[in-house]
Amino acid sequence: MRKIIERVKKGEIQKIIIIKLDRVSRRIVDFAMLLKTLTEYDCALISLTENFDFSTTWGKLIASVLIIFAEYELDQATDRTRVALVEIAEQGKYPYGGNVPVGFKRTEDNFLVIDDKKADTIRDLYRMIAEHRSCNSIALEYDREKKLDMSWTADKIAKIIRNTIYKGNFYYERINKFYEEFCTALVSDELWDMANAHIDKVSRVPTHTYLFYNIVFCNRCKRLTVQETTSKKNKIYYYYKCTNCDNRINENRIVNQIYMILMMIYENEDKNPYYQNEKSKIISKISRLKQMIENYYRMVIDEETTLQEYRDFKIKTENTIVDLEAKYKELSTKDERIAKDPFSALDKDIKAELISRNIKKIEVDLHTKKVVSIIQNGGIKK
Repeated sequence: MRKIIERVKKGEIQKIIIIKLDRVSRRIVDFAMLLKTLTEYDCALISLTENFDFSTTWGKLIASVLIIFAEYELDQATDRTRVALVEIAEQGKYPYGGNVPVGFKRTEDNFLVIDDKKADTIRDLYRMIAEHRSCNSIALEYDREKKLDMSWTADKIAKIIRNTIYKGNFYYERINKFYEEFCTALVSDELWDMANAHIDKVSRVPTHTYLFYNIVFCNRCKRLTVQETTSKKNKIYYYYKCTNCDNRINENRIVNQIYMILMMIYENEDKNPYYQNEKSKIISKISRLKQMIENYYRMVIDEETTLQEYRDFKIKTENTIVDLEAKYKELSTKDERIAKDPFSALDKDIKAELISRNIKKIEVDLHTKKVVSIIQNGGIKK
């Protein structure tokens, strides 16, 4: 329908023929907007079943009444479907079609039962998360081993951990209702709670910007490190710590060891894309503001506004231009710093964005404080 409307607006269609009115819409608001558009662009709507001229007031009234009944029938059908699905869920049957949660299988009567071939994998998954393994590290391991012949991502694992169906409870989102003891639990309540507590902890938005957020792994324990900071004399120091072996490494140590790789990442990006793009926008905006001042002055000459209004506008606009020129000068200074030491001169948020976009994993020997390997996005290992 969207494509048809676009062609109507271009003047390519002058007449639309339909079998029945409710084939066009069953919502009165949508239909009213459609009629308005067709009338505006002189396009006729003809129904082969209802013999009405929808371009007349009487035709529009009859059409609106018919659409109201069609909308009522649709709502009734939706309500009947909802009631039927609620009855299915009340009987302990799984109301969704398609695939069932991993680790379960569906019986012929739509009950969920544990799939013994997959259940152990899911239980191991919960245990590893409860032991503070990261979703990222498990996803890498499972994907490499082709566990259950599936592709694994951190998001997919987090969704499994969050799903209450694995402790036997079912939240039916469509009707916003929670069913306890809906099916046999695949993991205990205690294990489910421990795994989710860890997910909650690592999912919190960090208050500081870490360059290597959630990508630094302990090479010996094969665990994702956690981020932590210390403060001395009003200076913040950033660390990546393994909770298993209790060793950590300073962020600057990692930067110093992989600086050439970080420089290569920067050089592969467009030169100074962040500042140059913003500088171009500032120049364009200054040009527009100056043109607006000239246009306003012409309005004074044409007696479309007063001289005082022009002066007020000019003062306000010139102040804005001064601020923009100061911003432009600041960005130019940053460009000079970037030319001397490109990566170090970037804002930390931009550095973190570059790193997250290009580096997937960094393995560090936390005993010797040495970077062991780097896996870049695309599988490039260094």
